Amino acid sequence: RDLQFRLEEASPHKIVDLVFIADVAEPVSLPNGSIDDPGTIAWLHGYIDKLTATEDLSGALMIAVGDDPIVERYFGYADSARTVPCSRDTRFNLGSGDKMLTAVAAALLVESGELAFETPVDRFLPGYANRAWAASATLGHLLSHTSGAGEYWTAENAPEMARAGGTRDLLPLVERAPVDFAPGEGARYSNSNFILAGLIVEVASGMDYHEFVRSRILEPCGMRNTGVSVRD
Repeated sequence: RDLQFRLEEASPHKIVDLVFIADVAEPVSLPNGSIDDPGTIAWLHGYIDKLTATEDLSGALMIAVGDDPIVERYFGYADSARTVPCSRDTRFNLGSGDKMLTAVAAALLVESGELAFETPVDRFLPGYANRAWAASATLGHLLSHTSGAGEYWTAENAPEMARAGGTRDLLPLVERAPVDFAPGEGARYSNSNFILAGLIVEVASGMDYHEFVRSRILEPCGMRNTGVSVRD
């Protein structure tokens, strides 16, 4: 199991948070051959078969040497009812993997001079409920999870999250979340940081966040089957 602990700074360093992150596969003994060795490829297919049978693994895999694919495989199901097999056209929810696109979007605006990592939240979200916090938390704090913004993604907020039609619909949930610490005085992962960063991208660019990501990042990279969900 993958567990994360937070301890008190002072002795005796009692546990203050214990979070279960994920199941972790057993240690893997990799073959010694090159990636395109037939033995390596046979081992890889066998390992996928094992995880599909024992862990209900679903996914897609491609390995290429240069421009030449040597393994292309789709396995498992794309739905919980196990009626739709994964295929080349299956779109997978990468969860917080979307955050890299928000960071790239912000960096593009920093590069063009429309933003700075030192930009405070309240410059682009002047009506933010916690005005003191918004005046001291910066874009850099948001992108590095050092702003202290509390977590909006909770079981209590699930009904409102499900109704959200856009990033701005989540702002009231972020505003209600408690501040964990003053900006720059700690580090704690919080989805709230990237909701705010996405809204700053919207305001600074004058474009809908999803449209900005599509037109400025995904299309130039040829990523025609990639998108960003509202809640990530």
